[in-house]
Amino acid sequence: MNMKTVVYIAGAHLIFCGISHLGFSKIFNWKEELPKMSVENRACIQVLNQCLMLFWYLMGALYLLFPNEILTTSLGKALLMGISFFWVIRLFVIQPVYVGFDSKESKIQVVIFIVGLALSLIPLLG
Repeated sequence: MNMKTVVYIAGAHLIFCGISHLGFSKIFNWKEELPKMSVENRACIQVLNQCLMLFWYLMGALYLLFPNEILTTSLGKALLMGISFFWVIRLFVIQPVYVGFDSKESKIQVVIFIVGLALSLIPLLG
C-alpha cells in the first residue's frame, strides 16, 4: 500500500473520530448525567466535546485534501508526529489513569487509538 493511501485512510479515521463524538450525549446519558453537574462543568463537557469534534474534522480534512503535503513537507511531518504523540498520550497515559482497560467500551477505544497511532506512524516510518 502506498503512503498516500495510508494518509487517506488516516484522514477518514480522524473524521470517524469526530463523528463518533456526535453520539457522546447518548452513549454517556448526558440527558440525565449533565443536569447533576454545575452549569460551568456541564458547559465545559459540551464545549470540549464540540471542540474536539472540530479538531478531528479539521485534521481529517487536511489529510484528505493535502496528502502530498502531509507526506513531503516539514509541516506535514510535524502534523503526523503531533497526532502520533496525541495517540500515545491518549492510549498510554489518559486511558489507564482515567478509564482503564477492563470494560468492553474501553477495549473498543484502545483498538481505535492503536489504529490511529499506526496510521500516523506508518507514513513517518515509511
